[in-house]
Amino acid sequence: MGLIALLALAGSSQAEPGVRVIDGRGCLLGLTTGEQTQTQPTLAFVGALYDEPGIRREVLLQMAQTALATGCPADEPVDAGGLTPLNAAILFNRPDLVALLLRYGADPERRIARPGKASDGWNAYQLQAFLKQKRPLDRSAIDRLLDEHRQRAARP
Repeated sequence: MGLIALLALAGSSQAEPGVRVIDGRGCLLGLTTGEQTQTQPTLAFVGALYDEPGIRREVLLQMAQTALATGCPADEPVDAGGLTPLNAAILFNRPDLVALLLRYGADPERRIARPGKASDGWNAYQLQAFLKQKRPLDRSAIDRLLDEHRQRAARP
């Protein structure tokens, strides 16, 4: 499955209306509302719509997997705050997205660049530890994924 599949998913009735792939690899989507089209990385789009009613997570995960498989960067910040798709998936407690991003090379050691913010310089492990203390959610699935990734990375 490649760019054609991403185009089909973006243009399907299951995708958000007004969404189209605008680059050769499927890394950027055009979001049209009214007369304006804004570009957004595919992985940011997936993260933003993950919990939206009426949009199936399977479709969004397939869009993310297709984009990653065509070479879209797993570590490109999705916002001006320096969060990567992995950071955002951890922040919003989305273990299936965390698993997908780690499988496609997202680096949990990559530092968050948010000058002046408490999270400036944190990696994904530190973000997860902070969120476990601050938000009363079951984060055990993400703990397990990060631990498994750390163990694999430590093997010679």
